[in-house]
Amino acid sequence: MSLDKLKQTLSELQKNNTPTQTVWVEVKEVDWDEKTMVALGIDDELEYYDVLLGLGSVDVKPKVGSNCLIGFINNSETLPFLIMADEVEELNFKTQFKVQLNISDKGIIIEAMDKPIEINSNNSTVSLSSSGIDISSDNDIRLNGGFEALYNKVPGMPISDISQIGVAKKVKLS
Repeated sequence: MSLDKLKQTLSELQKNNTPTQTVWVEVKEVDWDEKTMVALGIDDELEYYDVLLGLGSVDVKPKVGSNCLIGFINNSETLPFLIMADEVEELNFKTQFKVQLNISDKGIIIEAMDKPIEINSNNSTVSLSSSGIDISSDNDIRLNGGFEALYNKVPGMPISDISQIGVAKKVKLS
């Protein structure tokens, strides 16, 4: 089902005050490429196929074996979608501004095409933009791995010449 068709159906539901059926299920398998899952009803023991893992800009990858609440548009079991999951392996947020945030066991990945990224925590800020990296903090600034992690193309290779530091003028420590 296309996102436009889903929006149209949900809009019609709101106009007609049509209730949406929900069912608690256990996740049996996840197809992250297709953003769907197969689930087994906890109470009714029915199998539900092609349960949508994302509506619009947020995709949620539930952990296999976890419990989820799914809903059905127009009470039709052919239009299931994930409402919530008690255990999540991955989240993917997309915006219309070519910014994407992915949270998984690999960490936090932010893709922002031609957009600055800023991370704030306890009066410390790291800003990434086309003009470079700015780091500011009320506390001491420590870089795990030292400057070679920022300046060298080969991680772990020590800086052999102090003049190499001057090449990367995009990093400011304040």
